[in-house]
Amino acid sequence: MRRTEAKAGFSNQTFSLSGNYAFIQAQPLYGYSNDREEVGAGVSLRFAENWRAFASGAYDLETSVLVSDTVGFGYMDECFAYTFTVATNRDRDREDTDERTFGFSISLRTLGDIGSEPGTFLQ
Repeated sequence: MRRTEAKAGFSNQTFSLSGNYAFIQAQPLYGYSNDREEVGAGVSLRFAENWRAFASGAYDLETSVLVSDTVGFGYMDECFAYTFTVATNRDRDREDTDERTFGFSISLRTLGDIGSEPGTFLQ
C-alpha cells in the first residue's frame, strides 16, 4: 500500500473530538524522500450559543516532531459567520524555521464570503 488512513470521531451539539492515523509512502517528486507515519487529533468546543473554540495537531511518528498545530475561534448565527485561526507548521527534519500563518473568514449568508490569504510569519 502506498497510503493508508483511518479516522474516528465523536460529535454532539457542544463538543466534537476526532483522531486519525495516516501512513504515506515516500514521494520524492513531491519533496518527501522518506515514508511518513502520522497521528492527529482535533477538538471543538461550543462555549456560548454562537461561539466555538477549536484546536488540532499532527504528530510525525517517524521523526518524533509535532509537525502542525492550529488553534482558533469562530462565531456563527443565521446570517453571519466569522472564523479566526493561527496555524504553525514545523519542518520534520528540524532544519527550517517554523512557519506561522494567521487567517480569517467572514461569511454573510446571502451576500458571500470574505477571507484572508494567510499571512506567513517566521518565528
